[in-house]
Amino acid sequence: MKKNDIIIICITILYSVLFFGESAGINFLFFNLVIIGTLRSLHPKVALSSTIVLAMVGSLLSSINIVWHNTHLSVVMNVISIVFLGGVFFNQQNSFFVAGINSFYSFFTSLIINISKKLFTSNNSQPNKSSASEKSYKNILIFLIPVSITILFISLYASANPAFAHLIQYIDLSFISWERIRFTLGGAFLVFSFFRQVQISSLTALDLNTSNFLLRSAATKRKIPNLISLKHEYKTGWILLLMLNIVLLIFNGTDLFHLTVGKLPEGVSYSSYVHQGVNTLIISIILAIAIILYYFRGSINFYKKNKLLKQLGNVWLMQNLVLVATIAIKNSLYISTFGLTQKRIGVYVYLILTVAGLITTFIKISRTKNNWFLIRINTIVFYIVFILGTFFHWNSIITRYNLQYGPQPDIEYLISISDNNLYNLLTINQPDIVLTDRQNVLLQKKKTEFLRKGKAQSFLSWNHNDWQTKQTIESHVEF
Repeated sequence: MKKNDIIIICITILYSVLFFGESAGINFLFFNLVIIGTLRSLHPKVALSSTIVLAMVGSLLSSINIVWHNTHLSVVMNVISIVFLGGVFFNQQNSFFVAGINSFYSFFTSLIINISKKLFTSNNSQPNKSSASEKSYKNILIFLIPVSITILFISLYASANPAFAHLIQYIDLSFISWERIRFTLGGAFLVFSFFRQVQISSLTALDLNTSNFLLRSAATKRKIPNLISLKHEYKTGWILLLMLNIVLLIFNGTDLFHLTVGKLPEGVSYSSYVHQGVNTLIISIILAIAIILYYFRGSINFYKKNKLLKQLGNVWLMQNLVLVATIAIKNSLYISTFGLTQKRIGVYVYLILTVAGLITTFIKISRTKNNWFLIRINTIVFYIVFILGTFFHWNSIITRYNLQYGPQPDIEYLISISDNNLYNLLTINQPDIVLTDRQNVLLQKKKTEFLRKGKAQSFLSWNHNDWQTKQTIESHVEF
């Protein structure tokens, strides 16, 4: 058996030990350290490119934030970071985006593709000899296939014949944890897919052969493009962007007027004012970027008289930035009136990502970049934004804000969002907040469930947030 295969087996066992029956905690940090250390020990000559470093740092930071905050975002971003790490490490020539796509693809296809290659690809140079790796796969399947089919038929016969099922009950297999076996096999599948990366060859080739800049076509270089069509497209573009700029200017002016005056039109609520604004923003930004991508997709970038179109495109993007700012102000007004929620934080995240998309689109226009540039750079920007988001304990922030500043905090909402804000709920110290009987019952149920889950877990699930909550409960804080 090859060294890489032994490492895959060892990491699979470690995966089972660290995560079976456990929740998120120090186990994530330890597993990330092992993965990164294994990659470096197996491939010491691999140069640490900027994308590899980014994925490694993202993996470590998100796992550290799991230990400290134990938020769902930290767990999700750590899983995504590990996937990206495998992609950029084994597909070093690819962009961060395509390497990530290849890595996700590997988790669904790697096992099947690798086994098929080992078993059904002939070795033309040595037809009578099999590699050690191929023999290992065949030896595993020689044992695994008969055992699996036998177990399947035992299950079928047991369900078809009660007497046979009764007989099987006398076979004491209690020492075998079938649940752990299934979990470990699932881990083996994931670990194998991580270390045995496969690629979407067509997407990989496209990524490798495409630069970030638009290139003039042969026809454009010879100055014999379809000039009539180009002029027509140019005129259509600047007329469209001029009209859209006028409409958006009126829209932004109306918004800014009401925000400055501090009074909404009659019959308009804060809720509709904010939510309709967000919906408009989503549609507007998508259309804005789509229009820009369409008109600046090719020859028009090299048209000498395209200055007006570029200016209108830049004004259009800047007006959308103004729209982003007004939505942020309206969202803040809504939060100050009705309190903080996960969705309202999500609005801010969307606005940040929108600003990033508008700025990179502006760079595309001014520096004659292509659409691949937007995909590549925005993938990295979005990844960094969400990694930075793991540094914040969002549910705790929501709970503290609503209890301290919310005019009428929705206690039942705070109880429902997760159990990692339990510490904040148990230490409510606001004299004007009195829990109802129903709220007390829900909070007691939440505390009981938290303690029940904690009893079934070992030190591998330790994280600072849960530890702080347990300390509060043990100190008999009243709530």
